[in-house]
Amino acid sequence: MARIGAQPCLIVARYDRRTAGKAVERVHQEDCCQALGRTAKYQSRGRGGPSLAEIAVLLERYAADPEGQLRQLLAAATFTLAIGNGDAHGKNLALMHDPVGAVRLAPLYDTCPTVMWPGLRTELAMALDGRHSLYDCDRRRLHDEARRWSLPEETARDVVDSTLESLRNALDAGVIAAGSHLALTIGRRVENLLLGDQPTGRGGSLRVRRRARR
Repeated sequence: MARIGAQPCLIVARYDRRTAGKAVERVHQEDCCQALGRTAKYQSRGRGGPSLAEIAVLLERYAADPEGQLRQLLAAATFTLAIGNGDAHGKNLALMHDPVGAVRLAPLYDTCPTVMWPGLRTELAMALDGRHSLYDCDRRRLHDEARRWSLPEETARDVVDSTLESLRNALDAGVIAAGSHLALTIGRRVENLLLGDQPTGRGGSLRVRRRARR
């Protein structure tokens, strides 16, 4: 965090740049719309943007470690559902190009829990197992989506559960201010997913707390 004049700023180091002394080198990446030749960003409801299954095909075909990259894709999809992000579209998911010609998923960027604001999207930008709503998907949808990419179910379960547990641990560690709207929103969704339920809406934390005590 920094303040420039009167403006508070969050300054983030770019992952697609390398520095050598005073020289700055661009690291090649392309977003998934570019990689698949799409002009539309959103896949949901037949809008023509990339789907998770199509991105999985790219990783299977061109990644040096296809299974490892499919695990990363599933972790990204789990994170997207858990935080309630309806804007994880084809231009917000990218591929890094290694010098040997292989590709790998870029770190996640432009992630936003859109469920926190009534005017923002409550639909997934990329459907999960044919479902579009951020309130209509549970762990089973993540598992079934991953099976479309040829990931074994046991592997899919491990990736989904470990991603959700990592999110829970981060919240417990205070990575997000405890008691804040953001922490409560994501915490509710994570707990419901771990319990095997669909994430709740903007309210509904009481049911999670009661069940978690049992």
